Amino acid sequence: GWLCRPLVDVAAIEARQEAIDCLIDAERELRPCRASLRRLPDLERLLARIHALSIARADDGATFYANVAAARVRELVATLRGLRDLDAAVREHLAPLLDAGELRGPLLAHCCSPDV
Repeated sequence: GWLCRPLVDVAAIEARQEAIDCLIDAERELRPCRASLRRLPDLERLLARIHALSIARADDGATFYANVAAARVRELVATLRGLRDLDAAVREHLAPLLDAGELRGPLLAHCCSPDV
């Protein structure tokens, strides 16, 4: 993804840099958020496994299909729980900091948007 298509829009790069600077400046205030995020599963890895299971071939018949389907459901449930917990952590920790003006910038505000 991002290695093959790096961000080239200057405004978008600057918005990212502003968000990173803001997060670095709020390191102390964000410690509880970091603790919550550490407890989350590796969502990128879970999504990769779901994708790998979705392209698995059913060459071994019904037993293989049932095993793959069960594994896919388990991975999907784990991913959905992780996404739910991620959303809760962002809303619990980032949203109050944004509301208080301790965090700034459109990217961080977007993280707490109900549309995300």
